[in-house]
Amino acid sequence: MLTESAKTISMLSGEVISQIAAGELIDRPCSVVKELIENSVDAGSTVVTVDIMDGGKQLIRVSDDGEGIPSENIRLAFERHATSKLRTVDDLWHVQTMGFRGEALPSISAVAKVKLRTMCVGRKMGAELTLTNGLPGVLEDAALSCGTIVEASDVFFNSPVRKKFLKAASTEFSHICRVVQNQALGTPSVHLRLTHNGKLISDFPAVSSMRDRVLQLFGANVVDRSVEISKTFDDISIWGMFSNPEQVKTSRTPQEIVLNGRWIKSAMIVHAIYEAYRMRIPKDRHPTFVVTLDVDPTRVDVNVHPTKREVRFLDREAIHRSIFHSLKSGLGVLSTAPQFASPSANISLPYSRGYGWGRSVDRTEIETPTARGTLNVMTEAPETGDDHALIAESVFVGKESDVPSLDLYSCEIRPLGQLNQTYIVANVDIGEWHGLKVLDQHTAHERVLFDRLVEQTRTCSVATQSLLFSPVIELQPSQAVVLNQHLEELRVLGLEIERFGKHAFRIRTVPSFLQYTDVYVLLGEIADEIIDEGQYAGSSQWDALDKKTHKALATMACHGAVKANQSLESEEMKHLVHDWVEVGMPTTCPHGRRIVMRLSIAELDRIFGRV
Repeated sequence: MLTESAKTISMLSGEVISQIAAGELIDRPCSVVKELIENSVDAGSTVVTVDIMDGGKQLIRVSDDGEGIPSENIRLAFERHATSKLRTVDDLWHVQTMGFRGEALPSISAVAKVKLRTMCVGRKMGAELTLTNGLPGVLEDAALSCGTIVEASDVFFNSPVRKKFLKAASTEFSHICRVVQNQALGTPSVHLRLTHNGKLISDFPAVSSMRDRVLQLFGANVVDRSVEISKTFDDISIWGMFSNPEQVKTSRTPQEIVLNGRWIKSAMIVHAIYEAYRMRIPKDRHPTFVVTLDVDPTRVDVNVHPTKREVRFLDREAIHRSIFHSLKSGLGVLSTAPQFASPSANISLPYSRGYGWGRSVDRTEIETPTARGTLNVMTEAPETGDDHALIAESVFVGKESDVPSLDLYSCEIRPLGQLNQTYIVANVDIGEWHGLKVLDQHTAHERVLFDRLVEQTRTCSVATQSLLFSPVIELQPSQAVVLNQHLEELRVLGLEIERFGKHAFRIRTVPSFLQYTDVYVLLGEIADEIIDEGQYAGSSQWDALDKKTHKALATMACHGAVKANQSLESEEMKHLVHDWVEVGMPTTCPHGRRIVMRLSIAELDRIFGRV
């Protein structure tokens, strides 16, 4: 129950109001970095340097060579809703600057100790102002070059509850790396530098084209695997690097969108891109892309989110249509029949990967591919609209709880063939259970590899393979920071990795079944999975694992498993189904995707009216 005093309406104090406003804009150190870089860009800076101490908890310093702030306006700059970028309501529909709300500096000063030094072009002397709890101190003269330096120290010093929710310095700094990367992507003409604890981490000199910026940020591996598309549709200019449908990945990194020079998130734009890729890539793969759009500012509302990460398009359908058709026609020059061959295409038998196929493989087998046979593929054409089809669908999604305990000695597996070189159709008899099973060969093998990796990790017995030529992999700064924190854990998983430069790593050893895998893609996806804070749907066994370990194991298993559209011989199918039965006939892969549909003899009898 509320007390009488609690029910009384009263005005909040200015301090509380400032804290609430700051909470909408500043939720962690990287938010401070984002707002200050945007101010620097709006000031016409050509070089912006971001210096970080202790992941941003101790100090954030952003220095630029922009036009500076006149000394008579410095105090006003720290008042809420004070801005030089808007004058009337109509100006909101013509916003072409990064910041315009007039909330960044007052919000930062409300949660951190702030010192600002600035020098305007044409002035003989600069100025310095220190603020604590949002209250400005004495304005003093300062000698410095033209530009502005803002220091925010001891972030959330006056809000211990919010400070307690900050993560480790390495985690917070990885978010800052991401923000700097996003800002660099939106402003290729600006030189951005980032240091941490006195060490240079990222250096992105100004470039003349967006393609050069993508190459600078994401490396040649991303550019070489992408198709460059540049089109104008419905007065919307679209440029982007989109992954070749034949080289899509299991992770979504990078998937970057820049609108009128501003990095944003947009589910609508992502949906349009996925629609253009539909029927070209499998469901468990994702396109990577970096896309920039130039749209008339009057067609976009950037004032829908305090941090301006999300925008509202006034004609969503036109934007969606433009992106879809531009990408669809741009990808049309490629093959419309994507291939999803195993990375080890020169190895005939998938169990020559030497892992998880129910028998050991020596080196001779690996070096001597075995010729494939030809399978008669079983086809199936259910009648739509038939009640029996609905019954079949309901039993296909049934649980496996009625299956008796496994007895591999009495288990009989008879492969009947492949559907679309992706699904294994097999007759499986286990004890009293008889029936048909349709397995997704990729997810089934992925789960087998994952379960065996889990067991071998726990017993420190992962079979490994040293690489004759140890590749050096260049990662993005945010990926490198996170990966560097987990090298020892990855070594236990069979990945021996060592630092080889600022953002580069050398891979010495991999689990045996990954020796033919594209290690660049593998390492990047493992780093992305560790960064990702989402959780997989899984069983109690997975919940017992460290989440980051689970993600790494799942990614390795996915890379090592046979792929969709990969032809298997009858004996190979039998091995795969046998191994799946041996690990307990799980119904989902480590990522939560479905493995199997089943139909028992009793259910078939019921469908065909025999009972």
